Amino acid sequence: MTDQFLYLEEINSKKSLDWVQKENTLTSEKLTQNQFFKETYVGLEKVLFEAQALPYISKIGAYVYNFWQDHINVLGVWRRALLENYQKEDIQWETLIDFDQLSADEDVKWFFGGVERLEIDDQYCLVYLSENGADSVQIREFNLTERNFVDGGFFIESAKTQVRWISQDEIYVMTDFGDGSLTLSGYPKIVKRWKRDTPLNEAKTVFEVFDQDLSAFAFLDHCKGYKRHVFTRIINFYESEYFVGEEQFKLNVPKDARVSFYRNLMLIELKSHWDISADYLAGSLMCIDFDAFKNGDREFDVIFKSSTCKILNNYTFTQDFLILDIMKDVSNYLEVYDIQSGIKLVDAIYPDEAYSQITIDSVENLNNDVLISIQSFINPPTQYLVELESMKKQKLKSKAHSIDQSHYRVEQHFAFSKDGTKVPYFQISLEQSQLNHLPVLIEGYGGFEVSLTPRFLEKEIESLISKGVVYVIANIRGGNEYGPDWHQQALKHNRHKSYEDFSAVAQHLIDRGVTIKEKLAAIGGSNGGLLMGNMLMQYPDLFSAIVCEVPLLDMLRFTQIGAGYSWIAEYGDPLDSQDAKYLKNISPYHLLDEYFVSTAKLPAVLFYTTTTDDRVTPTHARKMAAKMKSMNIPNVYFYEQVDGGHSIFANKKLSAFHSALVSSFLFEVGFR
Repeated sequence: MTDQFLYLEEINSKKSLDWVQKENTLTSEKLTQNQFFKETYVGLEKVLFEAQALPYISKIGAYVYNFWQDHINVLGVWRRALLENYQKEDIQWETLIDFDQLSADEDVKWFFGGVERLEIDDQYCLVYLSENGADSVQIREFNLTERNFVDGGFFIESAKTQVRWISQDEIYVMTDFGDGSLTLSGYPKIVKRWKRDTPLNEAKTVFEVFDQDLSAFAFLDHCKGYKRHVFTRIINFYESEYFVGEEQFKLNVPKDARVSFYRNLMLIELKSHWDISADYLAGSLMCIDFDAFKNGDREFDVIFKSSTCKILNNYTFTQDFLILDIMKDVSNYLEVYDIQSGIKLVDAIYPDEAYSQITIDSVENLNNDVLISIQSFINPPTQYLVELESMKKQKLKSKAHSIDQSHYRVEQHFAFSKDGTKVPYFQISLEQSQLNHLPVLIEGYGGFEVSLTPRFLEKEIESLISKGVVYVIANIRGGNEYGPDWHQQALKHNRHKSYEDFSAVAQHLIDRGVTIKEKLAAIGGSNGGLLMGNMLMQYPDLFSAIVCEVPLLDMLRFTQIGAGYSWIAEYGDPLDSQDAKYLKNISPYHLLDEYFVSTAKLPAVLFYTTTTDDRVTPTHARKMAAKMKSMNIPNVYFYEQVDGGHSIFANKKLSAFHSALVSSFLFEVGFR
């Protein structure tokens, strides 16, 4: 059957953009001209641009670094301050790059994509610049002392690029080198060593993977006394092969294991049971002397074992300590281990309130300081500097915020999915609300090992919760909330379990009397957008409204769109007959064909995407909206902003607009 909306896959064609402009106008007329939108937008801008907002910082040596946006610096400034100065009320910031000025000078809208440093005391770094917020980046060398780009320094044109320092005069480059240099997923297939003052096309190829792989990657571990080159064949999202040293010694470990190094140690985080020992279980973190491993030793020390409700979320190192980020029922704490004494647990860092998140913002391997921030759904982040030798926790700054936390209530509940699995969800509401038939918005994702952990709901409080909406976050299978098995239970042909989990949470809210179907809405983006598409088509009787953002929706063509080929490990391959049969049943774009013979009334839906999304692309949202409108399905809204890429929130103004539009859609159309 011919797809009459294929033309919308041509991202920047006149026909496509004319359609987008028409739909944007219709949506704007309905949702942005009312007083509710205008007042909400003003309130959001006030919250997001507060003068006393907390700068999100990373610590490198004597400095803390911050990327800042406000009304004046819309695209933002990258800046730094001395740590001792940062602790004062009046911070003396040193501007490194003014992105508004740079964009004006070059007539290109540049977004900050991060930096790559060689050593903490080095004056040079490599800056990632993203045009319009896309995944593709331009690389430029920057002098931190002179505060300018290095004339004749390392420079790479925009592509899906990664770089890593080898020395001050040599870097590893993973980029688009021309024909045959990218995988089928569109990521670098080749690693080259590039020496300063030589043409990039003369750089030496040192590592290469296969076309069907996801990507190639390489870096030099700069740990003093233990420098080692590490090359990675990234087969897919969950499998890799590691090669160590310039001789590229292949590590004989499970392909789904995560490998890292610290001095003489090799650490392995297992995603599945390793059959060489009954003790090497999925979710475990283990270590071994690397030289001993190379010589055939397989007697690992097991540092951490996961349990039913407690899993390893992440880990990192300082000079003398190992820090484990441990999650228990979707809230976390940190365990600190002394590496110098045989990896011994010495202390732990806990948040002060329930349902909180501790984030490790930065660590360095030349000292034992760690910068952390602690936040909850209703409390903004507070920054601390922790000296691990003494476990002294020094408060640096906290975000001033106009909300009164006592006005809000946070609860955690558990629903039971179709197969009996216990599914947690957070519920945030006004403290004085009588939880009886209130408007509810449920957020979900459920894929790629991504966990929806506690975060400060700054925008949601302003635009929804303070207006009486109960905000719910569903921790469904497909994420990493309970470790590898929680993710693997919803892989490929079991993807429907994510949808059963989400619908179970929705039904649980109705059964508890918190809401009714006419006031129940759902929101999700990317893979969460696919989740929303399936809520729209498979569970229309549960919801009154769906907000579907930067989504995947055509699951029989997703491998041919954007970076879709790289997601076969998550969803399956449409070219495989068995996979295609299953994918068609969770492809909202194709489920629409069954709507003709259905009597179901679909929820109102808002599709939100960006022209510059080069990962999922706006294709899926465009085609789905166009197809629904061609079928005369009512209450279908579409909005496509230009900037922002896949993340949508390229700057605070766009973020405020997005949240106000969603809120307006829910109150004007969704909640009945």
